[in-house]
Amino acid sequence: MNYLKQTLLIGLLGIAALSVNAQSFNSATDQAKADLKASLVELAQVREDITAEKIPLIRSVSNIEDQVIRQRDELDRLRRLRDNSDLGLNRLREQVESMQEQNEYAAGLLDEFVRSFETRIDYSETQLYAQAAEDARLALDDSNMSQAERFQKQLEVIGVALERMDQLVGGYTFEGRALAPNGEIEEGRYAVFGPTVYFASKQSELAGLTYSKLNAAVAAVAVPGPEFTAGIRAFVEDGEGTIPADATLGKAIEAFFNEIRSDGRLQQLVHRHYSHVDSFNYSDIRTFTERIQTHLPRYRDLFREEAANVGIDWRLLAAIGYQESLWNEKARSPTGVRGLMMLTRATAKQMGIKNRLDPAQSIRGGAKYFMRVLKKIPQRIAEPDRTWFALASYNVGFGHLEDARKITEARGGDPDRWIDVKQSLPLLARKKWYKDTKFGYARGWEPVIYVENIRQYYDYLAELDNRALREREPPKPLPQAAPLAPSL
Repeated sequence: MNYLKQTLLIGLLGIAALSVNAQSFNSATDQAKADLKASLVELAQVREDITAEKIPLIRSVSNIEDQVIRQRDELDRLRRLRDNSDLGLNRLREQVESMQEQNEYAAGLLDEFVRSFETRIDYSETQLYAQAAEDARLALDDSNMSQAERFQKQLEVIGVALERMDQLVGGYTFEGRALAPNGEIEEGRYAVFGPTVYFASKQSELAGLTYSKLNAAVAAVAVPGPEFTAGIRAFVEDGEGTIPADATLGKAIEAFFNEIRSDGRLQQLVHRHYSHVDSFNYSDIRTFTERIQTHLPRYRDLFREEAANVGIDWRLLAAIGYQESLWNEKARSPTGVRGLMMLTRATAKQMGIKNRLDPAQSIRGGAKYFMRVLKKIPQRIAEPDRTWFALASYNVGFGHLEDARKITEARGGDPDRWIDVKQSLPLLARKKWYKDTKFGYARGWEPVIYVENIRQYYDYLAELDNRALREREPPKPLPQAAPLAPSL
C-alpha cells in the first residue's frame, strides 16, 4: 500500500514538473520571436542607412579614382619631361665636354705658341717682346687665374706677333743694346730687314750684323768688314745704304738645298738636329744657366752615379730632372708627385724608394723608372727615336704613346719615327681621334713639349762639357755619347 502511494506521488510530481517546463519553453519561444522581430526591424533600418550612405560613398570613391587617374597621367607627363630633360642634359653635357676639349686643345696650341714665340724672332728682338711672352708663361702656372684670363694673356702675345709681322713688311727699327766684339754692351739702334738684323752703336763706330751668342744676355754684333761699316750705319739710321747681302742666295747652294729638300734629307737633318730648338727661349736659357751654377753642383755626382748604374748618359738624366722640378729636391705638385724627379707614390714604391724628398733616392728612382720605360719601347726602333719615345712615355704613359703610334700609322705615317708620332700625339686631346683609342683622352701636346725641352737641356749640358774639354785638352775627336741616345 505504501509502495503504491509513493509511486503515485512520484507520478504527480513528474506531471507538475512537465507542466512547469512547458510554460518556460513557451515563454522562451515568445521571447525569441520578439527578439527576432526586433532584430529584423534593426536590420531593415541598417539596410536603409547603408543604402542612404552608399551612393555618396560610391561617388566619393569614383572621385578618388578619377584623381588617381589624373595624378597618374601627371606622373607620366613629368616622367616624360624628366626623360626629355635628361636627354637634353646629356646633350648639353656632351656639348660642354666638347667645348672643354676644344678649349684645352686651343690652350695647348696657345701654350705652345707662347713658349715658342721667342724662338721665332731674332734674338735681338727679345728686348721688345720678352715681357709679353713672360707674362703669358707666368699665367700658365698661376692657379688663381681663370682660363679666360690665361687666354687673354696668350692672345696678347699673338697680337704682338701679328703687329711684328706688319712691321716686318719693309723692315723696321728699334732702340736697344748689343754685345760688341770687345765684350762691352753698347746702346744703339737695330734695323730688322728680312731674316737679317743690323746694329749701329750710338757709343762707338761699331756697325754690323747681329747673332745669338751662347750665354750672352743680348744679341752680339759681328762686323763683316770695314768696307761695310759706313753702309750698314747709313742703312740703320737713314734706311738706305750698302749692306752685305747676296740677293741670289748663291746659285750652287740653292741647287744643293733644292735637291736635299726634294728627296727628304733636309727635313730629316733639320728634325734630328734642330727641331727641338724651336721652343727654346731667352727666359728658359737664363734660368737654366743660373741653376747650372747654383743647383747642379749639389746633384752632379748623384746624376753621374745613378746614370752609370743603369747605363745612360748622366746629362740626359740631369735634363729629365731639370724638366721635372728645376732641380728642386723639395718640389711637389697638387697631384701628389714629389721630389727632384717628381715621382708618384706608386712609382716610388715600385722602384723601392722610401723617401721621395731625398735627392739621392729620387734620382735613383727616376733613373730606374726611365730604364723600365725604355725597355718597353721596341728594340727595332733606332736611336735617337727610341730615346724620344721613352721620354714621351715617361711623361704621358706608355698606353697613350701606343695610341698615338697607332693613329700615326692610320694617318699614313711611320709609327717608329718620332718626327711622325709627335704630330699625332696632340690629336689625343681631340674627341674625333681619342674616342677610338684604348686609353682615351690625353693632353698630347705636353709630351711633345716635354721631349723637346729635355733635348734642349741635354744639348746645353753637352756643349758645356765639350767646351770644358776643349779648354783643358788640345782638340781631338770627342767620345761617342752614352748608350741610350747616341745621336743626342
